[in-house]
Parts: sequence; structure tokens; C-alpha cells
Amino acid sequence: MKLREAVVLAGGRSTRMGMDKALIVVDGETMLARQIRRLAARVERIIVSRGSGEGGPAPSDALPPDALPRGVRVDLVRDSRPGSSGPLAGVEAGLDALDGDRALFVAVDTPVVDLALVERLEAEAGSRAGAVPLWHGRVQGTFAIYSRALLPLVREMLDRGDGRVHALARADGVVPVVLDEGFEHVFRPLNTPGQLEAWRRERPD
Repeated sequence: MKLREAVVLAGGRSTRMGMDKALIVVDGETMLARQIRRLAARVERIIVSRGSGEGGPAPSDALPPDALPRGVRVDLVRDSRPGSSGPLAGVEAGLDALDGDRALFVAVDTPVVDLALVERLEAEAGSRAGAVPLWHGRVQGTFAIYSRALLPLVREMLDRGDGRVHALARADGVVPVVLDEGFEHVFRPLNTPGQLEAWRRERPD
């Protein structure tokens, strides 16, 4: 089933980074604009899932109009959970906003959107509820394919205070995809200023 939509999870508080990760500038563009540019090569619609409330930087600060790729629809949604419910609240908002059946979900601070990995996840998911990478034994729940069929489960989890996005890897119909070596470029953490600066120095240009 061909993916036509992607959701960028950009609603975190980024307390360890000290600033909104969507606003971090890399090579003259924000992390959010960078993700949208890369995803635009693969999908027709991109949903940006921001946190609830009106506080924090405006989305336009992270995505100026001239950063919008031609031919790709970009929509903003906000999650409906007050406070911080983690990326699962962003998954809920993204699933609810889908036009179609499923989407690729990517955290805004994912260092590289590996399109070959996207193709693999899509093939593994098929018509099932989703596909989630397992890399070095750890669930990578914020680089995954999720179907709208998971929305009732996601809502149930959040209603009971369970915000563990990695728990979706155990949901009925979700396929765990065990990865071999070579995905450090995708799953490298960018949670602190030190990690960000190390990545800036070491990443290939």
C-alpha cells in the first residue's frame, strides 16, 4: 500500500536541548524545514504535529513560507492533550488528521530520513496496522508506519495516562522490523546541545 502521507512529530518540550528542536538551524534551514524537504521526495502530504496550547514559538518561525516544497501539501495540527504526554499525543493527533489509511511518522530531530528504510518498513507493513523498527533491541517508535486503525488504542492508552509510544510495537497487527548494523545515521540521539554539536561536526556533507 503506497504511502502518501507523513507526520512530523514536533511537539516535544525539548527540555534537555534548551530550545524547540523544530527551530534548530542546520545548514541554513530549521530542522522542521529539513524534514519536510526530505519527506517531500516520498509523500504528497505532510502533517506537522505540534504540542497543545498556544505557548512556544510560532510554527511559522520553524517553517517559513519559502521553505514549503512545491506540489506537497503541508498541514499543521496540535495535539489535544494538556501538558506533556510525549510523542504518543502527537501520534494521536497525526492519525486523527490523516486523509488516508496510514502514514510514516518521524520525529523532528531524526538526523536522517532514510528513504530506503521507509521503503523497507512499507513493504513489511503491507496492509497490516503498522511497522516499527527494532534497532539494537530497542523499539524506535518515532520512525515508524502507523495505521489509522491504531487510533482507538492510542486514545485508550493516553486516557489512562500511558504515553509509551514504543508500546505500539506490541499492538495487534504491528510488525516489528529487526534491523542490522548501519542505521546510526537514523537513530542517533539529538537530545542535548553536546549531542547536537557532535553531530554537526561528524555528519557527512
